[in-house]
Amino acid sequence: MVRKVLLSLCVLSSAGLANDLSSVFILKPLKIFGLPKSFEAFKSKKNLSRNNSLDLAQALNKEVGIFNYSKGVIANDIVLNGLNRDNINLLIDGARIYGACPSRMDVPAFHIPLNFIQGVKIVYGPYDITHQGSMGGLIDVKTIYPKLGFHSNLSFNANSYGFLNPNVEASYNNGKFYFVAGYSFKTAEPYKDAHGVKITNYIPNEYKSTPTHDFNINSYMAKFGFTPTTDTDIGLSYIKQSANNVLYPFLSMDAIYDRSNIVNFHIDKDNISEDLKNIRFKTYYTDVYHLMTNQFRQKKYMATYARTKTYGSSISADILNINFGIDFYRRNWYVVNQTPNSMQTPNRMTPPPPYIIPDVFITNLGAFAKKSFLVFKNLKLSLGLRIDNTKSSPDGSLIAKNSSYITINHKSLYESLYGVNPSDKTDTYLSGYIKLEKPLNENNTFYAGFGHTVRVPDPEERYIYLINMMNNGMGKYWIGNPNLKPAKNNEVDVGFSSKYDKFSLNLDAYYRYIEDYITITQYKQDKQDTNPKGIINEYWNTTAFMDGLNIDTSYRLTKTISLDSKTSYVRGYQITDKSKHITSPNLPDIPPLREILSLRYDDKKYFGTIETILDSTQNKVNTDLKEQKIPGYGIINVYGGLNLENGASITLGIDNLLNQEYYSYNDYYSNPFNIGVKLPEPGRTFYINVQYSF
Repeated sequence: MVRKVLLSLCVLSSAGLANDLSSVFILKPLKIFGLPKSFEAFKSKKNLSRNNSLDLAQALNKEVGIFNYSKGVIANDIVLNGLNRDNINLLIDGARIYGACPSRMDVPAFHIPLNFIQGVKIVYGPYDITHQGSMGGLIDVKTIYPKLGFHSNLSFNANSYGFLNPNVEASYNNGKFYFVAGYSFKTAEPYKDAHGVKITNYIPNEYKSTPTHDFNINSYMAKFGFTPTTDTDIGLSYIKQSANNVLYPFLSMDAIYDRSNIVNFHIDKDNISEDLKNIRFKTYYTDVYHLMTNQFRQKKYMATYARTKTYGSSISADILNINFGIDFYRRNWYVVNQTPNSMQTPNRMTPPPPYIIPDVFITNLGAFAKKSFLVFKNLKLSLGLRIDNTKSSPDGSLIAKNSSYITINHKSLYESLYGVNPSDKTDTYLSGYIKLEKPLNENNTFYAGFGHTVRVPDPEERYIYLINMMNNGMGKYWIGNPNLKPAKNNEVDVGFSSKYDKFSLNLDAYYRYIEDYITITQYKQDKQDTNPKGIINEYWNTTAFMDGLNIDTSYRLTKTISLDSKTSYVRGYQITDKSKHITSPNLPDIPPLREILSLRYDDKKYFGTIETILDSTQNKVNTDLKEQKIPGYGIINVYGGLNLENGASITLGIDNLLNQEYYSYNDYYSNPFNIGVKLPEPGRTFYINVQYSF
């Protein structure tokens, strides 16, 4: 019944009512609001740490509560308050784009170059109910919206390990019609560590020869729009990216190519009437085509082809000061694997099953409502409620082909490990939040919130089927769990903010109870009377707890000099269960305590920064996944530059000034394709950024 009601609402939305609230930021050039709370933050192009950033994850890495995964030079993954992957949403102008690679080579943030970005909206915690699945938060990238007149921007970025990044953007807006066109090219060599060793040479004989380039990426953007009235905006945008030969030394394969497309159309209408303030409509289509192989490695050939497509629509309207919305999306994911012929399985000499992700469709229908209002004169109360109906549908014929390759006591691997074979799954669930903001005086604000948000298992977690057999009868198995339940985050946030002429403080503490948290486990099974034999990777629901603290402070010493501090802490626990092979009490992928101290100078013409990044020792590791203790470290970065009156600027900088050897935290150990050896971060790196705008 719920599904029929939501479907009817989405049919009505196609008549052109509205888009989701995130598109409100497209109507005008993105403004950066100094919000006194950490539920949300807005970062402009100028605020992003772009100095030596190769991608969005690196650009956000110095924001409080945000870390990045690295598995190579580029395509870093984003961690928000200790959660990542499907536990957070990453959108581009409100459009969903998913990576095609089951090893997350092509993470969603990979598909948008920095020069196309005007700003980034960040929601910390389960306080976004305008999109399904924002269990741990939301990162919504806003692309360039043109200012009035004709404008162009030329930029060039380079660093000492061969990174070259020329960019160009041009835009025009006459108040009735606008367009934006952009291009970006990126290439680099594998970086070197503090001892001068290339990352691709860190493991002897891993690669057939020393690669001369790490990646080549071309990105294009075109955006057209009409503003027939000052209150109406109609726009169409297209972003295309083509990446070739992207190396991932921490994983067992490299990407031969990644091809992505993002098409986005919106209609926004404001100031309609006193009761109906605005209407927003959005529809989008995204796809990614991905091929990874180990053709550059010293191993038997293996290749994986992956494809993912997503399309959706959303509609929202402010009616009687309540924001209502409905949305729909449909995601498809198909992955096929090719391995050497005549690999031995327990049943016979045959190639392993090729359908890693068996052509799975995820279909979601959702509706939401939210409202903010004042109670008791100066207490702001915000409420949000959302309902979703999600169906997961694998291709039954491919499931049957996979299951027939290996049977244990006449049971498929799915049934042998989990007691059930894959089938369609339908989940219906509620999400919501309540937020309170209480100004204590004109400079200080107290806030608190509680949010409950749900996300469904993705196709990999429920249906992946990967077998890599060895000639000795042992194998490596990566098998999804069809029994997985949706994960449910229950989070409490309390915080305090202060803003004075010379001093600002933003403090947020949070505690999470995550019911049915989805985790991956790994164990070895090699006893004579057991099957299957080898390394087995499974997915299970467990109960998880997380607590954390973010502190962001700034003190202006003089008109031109300021001192900033950003502190990020998170700790993750899980309930152990030997029957699920969960023996470690520590959640995987949890970053260490981090402190970033910065001394800044800026007189509008000359600017410079000296910063130190301090990460504590990471010893609360997940031993089930063989995570390693990572020593703490401290590095120093410096940069400076000048802005010229003709619109040109130049920045020169050095990252890791003292050439410190250090390792980031345990990223990607939860990925069964990891090579099991920790790779160091870059040594001393020089860089230059040049920009000319007119």
